[in-house]
Amino acid sequence: MPPSPPPIRPRELEPENLPFPTGGGFSAPISGTPVPPPPAPEISMRTMESDIRSVKGGAPVPVAESVLPSELRDVLEQPETIDQMGGAVEVPSSKKLFKVILIMVLVLVLGGGLGFAGYKYVYPLFVSDDEQPAVVTPKDGEQPLIQARVTHKTYFAKLVSKITVNFRDLSLVNLTQALNQVASETDRFLKEVEIFNPTGGQIYAKDFLANILPLTDGDKTLLSENLDPDFTAYLYYDKGSAWPGYVFKLKTSGSATALQQSFLPVVELMDLSVFYLNAPGTFQQFKDGKVDAFSTRYAVASQPGAAFNHGIFGEYLIFSASYEGLKEALAALGL
Repeated sequence: MPPSPPPIRPRELEPENLPFPTGGGFSAPISGTPVPPPPAPEISMRTMESDIRSVKGGAPVPVAESVLPSELRDVLEQPETIDQMGGAVEVPSSKKLFKVILIMVLVLVLGGGLGFAGYKYVYPLFVSDDEQPAVVTPKDGEQPLIQARVTHKTYFAKLVSKITVNFRDLSLVNLTQALNQVASETDRFLKEVEIFNPTGGQIYAKDFLANILPLTDGDKTLLSENLDPDFTAYLYYDKGSAWPGYVFKLKTSGSATALQQSFLPVVELMDLSVFYLNAPGTFQQFKDGKVDAFSTRYAVASQPGAAFNHGIFGEYLIFSASYEGLKEALAALGL
């Protein structure tokens, strides 16, 4: 028979969550009894009276402490401003601003000096002394933007006496006054008149006609395309009167047709008194005429000797204030 097992001993219950140990002379608190709060610490307030009692008792004199921390004092010593975002922005001192300005001035002066030295001494090393400014030559038919006056050369083939009149401001009134001053011959005589500006050059033909005739821009263009820049002016004297005349040279063989169709008919409608030194009177209708082998158009005025003539004569266009003056001019041209 097998032996019987030993008897099972019941397990003792252990105390749970005891607030205080059970040994050492402490007794467990009674369940439900409130725990008293700890005593309040003793707080002594420093006052003027307490300081006086301390001094009387032999304690050193207390020193007053600063009410501002060092960080706050540092902030107050540095002026600040507020930017648009609400942050503090340090204001530069006058010394810092002066240094910035001084540096900028030195940089500008130094840069300008280096630039001048480079242009004065370095740039010439890379540029040849033989280089000349470029001259732009206008295309055929174009006038240069700045025109020098024409170096005048007479169209007269025969020797004719000359006189020069200078105009600073050419106008019909000034021209009439100047021609009246040189009109002093009494016998039949042909005299060339050089119409110059103060620089000594002949005035351009198109500019001259534009000063005595009410020309449009189209008329001026037509004259520039069909007349040479130079022209020859003259005075014809007869019985104490002076009759002006003007000789223009055609540019091309087609210029005669262009002028006869588009310009000369317009001139006949203009005030012809601009070609005279004195009032010519009333003009009759224009008629066809002839001078030797050349055709002409003419209009007789009421004053004796006044007969305006115009026409193409060989390679020349002529305006003449008198018929006799026209014949003398053709003879001087060798026609």
